[in-house]
Amino acid sequence: MQGMAACDALFSRYQRVSSATLGEASVRKQRKKIKCLEKENAKLREAKKEAATQRPQMEKELRRLSKTSADHEKTLRKAVEKAVADYPNSRRGRIS
Repeated sequence: MQGMAACDALFSRYQRVSSATLGEASVRKQRKKIKCLEKENAKLREAKKEAATQRPQMEKELRRLSKTSADHEKTLRKAVEKAVADYPNSRRGRIS
């Protein structure tokens, strides 16, 4: 009977050690995840800063392109009106 008690004591001690080891492994795993998330967060912050610096340039370029597009549209409209005036017999300005 005494051998059985010693075996039980040894088994319970083994369980405590193994659960502590599992706990440490879990903590290590969580720390790795935290480090990975911190790195990813730093990358995202850097990208956000870069986007903030590029935004004014992009808005300026968009305004320039919008103005150019409007100018081209006016030029095209004038060309169509001129074509209609030059060919009054064509239907709706279509040159056949």
